[in-house]
Amino acid sequence: MIIVFLAILLSLGLGYQKFYAQEVLRQELNLDGLFVNIQGVEIKTEGNVWGEKPYKEIRIKIPSLASKGDDTLKEGDSKINQIINREALDEGVTKWLKNVFNKKEAKKYSDHIEVWYRDDKIVDE
Repeated sequence: MIIVFLAILLSLGLGYQKFYAQEVLRQELNLDGLFVNIQGVEIKTEGNVWGEKPYKEIRIKIPSLASKGDDTLKEGDSKINQIINREALDEGVTKWLKNVFNKKEAKKYSDHIEVWYRDDKIVDE
């Protein structure tokens, strides 16, 4: 009887320790604050109950920062404002995302991570 009680107590303790370690990593990563200033960013996660990492998968979808048509001068007008070139901006954001992605850091939190910009998969690790 005492052995069964100790086994239950030990399994509860180990389960809580694993849960606590994953929760600390989740709070450290703070996915909610990652792109807080960009409207329309979608972050989807799949939990990892039995693994060491808090997430099995993380998928980040970032909408275009300069959507087509945002740079038109007037509604229904075909002329566009070329102060900021939309294509060059999108190309620059794509390069930036590739450069700032830290594979080593991402592996601490998830087995698989995807970062999308517009409809293009930028990172797939």
